[in-house]
Amino acid sequence: MTSCGTPTPPTKTPNTDLQRGTELLRTGNTSEARDVLRAEMERAHAANEASAEAYAASPLAQALLALDETTAAAEVAARGLELTMASGDNSGASHFRQILTMANGSATPFDATAALHSADAMLRKGELEPAIALLRRVLEGAKAAAARGSEASAAGMLAQALGASGRSAEALALGRRALALARELGDDESAQHFQSLCEGLSQPTTPAEVLEDAHGHLAAGRAQEAIELLEPLAEAAEKAKVDELEAVSCGLLAQAHAIVGDPLRALVMAQRALEIASRSGRPEVVQKFQKLLDKIVQSQPLAK
Repeated sequence: MTSCGTPTPPTKTPNTDLQRGTELLRTGNTSEARDVLRAEMERAHAANEASAEAYAASPLAQALLALDETTAAAEVAARGLELTMASGDNSGASHFRQILTMANGSATPFDATAALHSADAMLRKGELEPAIALLRRVLEGAKAAAARGSEASAAGMLAQALGASGRSAEALALGRRALALARELGDDESAQHFQSLCEGLSQPTTPAEVLEDAHGHLAAGRAQEAIELLEPLAEAAEKAKVDELEAVSCGLLAQAHAIVGDPLRALVMAQRALEIASRSGRPEVVQKFQKLLDKIVQSQPLAK
């Protein structure tokens, strides 16, 4: 068994296709790696080479995860698990259970190293959207597993990718999260890097960008990310006495808190939005926030 938790290598030297597929995955050529590794796994299966088949299944499953092909990744990992259990390779079996957990979206510790390397290679080649999709998955998994080091790395890389794609408000929130985690972990070098990243992102962020990103998060079901963006905006609007911006921010916060299952906080935010709107002298605005408040009061969580 290997110390890193991957399947025990085959007794013969891995063939060229397996080596090439693994290298393609490492350098971010994920689609090509998938095709090469799938062919190698099929060849090993046809030749009844169980060890070689299991060994190919590991990078193939990781490539499929990176491409967000979670069903296929789960199928490959399940085959790898079957093979390693049959051979008594407990470390390899644990590795495939880990991949299955990631594919199924469950909360368990995992090694994000390969995925982060793939995302980094994508960013270097300018493939922003595939990198962003992959990094979101890694970030969610790291949060669920309380893997703070992986969370910091994923958050920082995602901040970089989002900043490059013009989504500076979300990028700044993630950069700040990465910075906070690095400081908690005592990682001074990473903290300095994330501090510079945040300073670069903080300049162009406007309230309109924050609201746009928050709307995007809510539409995608990422309410907690919306909250992290909106809370500083609402506080800044209150201090600057920009009533309309504060009302809109509080209204969105009310919706986000209701989604994450915090009905009391949602109620407070909705009441605050209505209070501010009442000072505007605009009946249509008051009516809008009154409807929001009524909806939250009548929602299922508050009825319990």
